[in-house]
Amino acid sequence: REAVEETDAYIKRSYSDWVQAAMKAFYPRIYERHVLHRDIAKYNMVVVRIQEATMKKLKAAELATAEPGTIFSAQDALIAWLGNVLGAKWYSFTVDLRGRADGLKTCAMGNAFMTWFGTPEKGPGKFTAMDVRSTINSQGMNAAAALEESLFSGIDDSIDVNSWVKLQYRPSFGGECWKQVRAIGSGALPFVFRLNYHVVYQPQKGEYVMYHFGLREEEALKLQLEWQKLGEESVSSVSGAALQTFLAQK
Repeated sequence: REAVEETDAYIKRSYSDWVQAAMKAFYPRIYERHVLHRDIAKYNMVVVRIQEATMKKLKAAELATAEPGTIFSAQDALIAWLGNVLGAKWYSFTVDLRGRADGLKTCAMGNAFMTWFGTPEKGPGKFTAMDVRSTINSQGMNAAAALEESLFSGIDDSIDVNSWVKLQYRPSFGGECWKQVRAIGSGALPFVFRLNYHVVYQPQKGEYVMYHFGLREEEALKLQLEWQKLGEESVSSVSGAALQTFLAQK
């Protein structure tokens, strides 16, 4: 655990004093205050099963408009696509700290991650995969604009993305190991439903499952439609009102 904390501190030393103070001010106090003031009945969850072909399609679309030789991942393209569909002003995502400093090996076990913030260079809803990749390359150093927006408007008009595809530590005890997919308990859903939170898992090679939380009704409908345009048929949604009814009956 000491190596994780040292790596976190090492990366943050490159941030300005204002950025470090803003990160502490935003999370958890301001973040939780905005979440808990949301009316759960006004928010929705969308779940989609994503095929590998769709991930490749998203990356190919970004490559078609990028400079020759540009390097980014399919997950960078996914975040950019999501930000454009939802018209986000800023984004954050979870980053694996393993291997980013000499003191933390790539095979380290346990939680070893931090959150990096960014904004699309061309403005709200005009993301490119390179916006995300630039944040990764700078190790989250250019976070001031995103944090300023978060301090002003909370989590509105933002996306927070977490990919367990890369964060998952995958032990092997012989044979073929399936990836673990975290279960989200019903007790956590009233809180999670109100987050602008998007998380993707990979149950097995070539297949992904993504949960989108904190969507207003029009956003949920639009997102489902955009997934279907990409060829995904396994898309469903649950409203906050339906969740409340379900929990009341337990």
